[in-house]
Amino acid sequence: MSPPINNPSLFPRTSINRAVCCPGCPCCFTSMYESRTAFTTVQKAHIVEWFSGVGTASVPNVNWVFQNIVGSGSGAMVNAICGGYRLTTGATSGNRASLHYGANNPAHFSCSGAVVIAITERITGTTAGMANGLTDQTAADFAATCCDSLLAVKNDTNGTAFVALTVNDGCAGVHHVDTSTASHTNRFSSKLELNACCATLILCGGCVDSTQACGGLLPTAAMQPFFYSRTFASGARESRIHYMEAYNT
Repeated sequence: MSPPINNPSLFPRTSINRAVCCPGCPCCFTSMYESRTAFTTVQKAHIVEWFSGVGTASVPNVNWVFQNIVGSGSGAMVNAICGGYRLTTGATSGNRASLHYGANNPAHFSCSGAVVIAITERITGTTAGMANGLTDQTAADFAATCCDSLLAVKNDTNGTAFVALTVNDGCAGVHHVDTSTASHTNRFSSKLELNACCATLILCGGCVDSTQACGGLLPTAAMQPFFYSRTFASGARESRIHYMEAYNT
């Protein structure tokens, strides 16, 4: 029998009673989605990855695929407490590497209603780029100007001094909307939310910051989760991801 705190008849919305924590704990949710949604609600497409390196959560696996877009980089779990997954680019300017969800590019997430929550960290401080979110391309190349629906948070040192919301409708090219948070190397959480009208980025990491993009620049195709790292100069660059969750709304 489940403990009373798990009983939906007593606690139909239990986000105030228990928190997101380690998988397998009977008194906790395994994702932010579950902590904010009634037990009686049928879930839509939904993935959660803790990047913990335990059992089926080890990466790469059948779900997560590492890919060198340009150059010879690497990807691996970090052998440290709360180390997450490390993406390291090749050592030549312009080298890029990504981690994307699904070997066969399953586009499960809607361009008119989806959310992505992530905890990421750009380790390299200069001439380095990092992004995560949803894309319809297995190779999440931000230089693409066509056929690349994109919803992402970008934290890099090239072209902008701020963490930015990045969107692409697949034809007009990549569009960036800056937050007021300077580009940095701190570990931080982000929430990307997309509906038929607007895309919204909310940052949480010391302070709350947000920005929004609306209109004809939004993605137009179904997408999949990704994580991305790039170097803008000679020398390898490193970024890490510690948590990612995506679901349709």
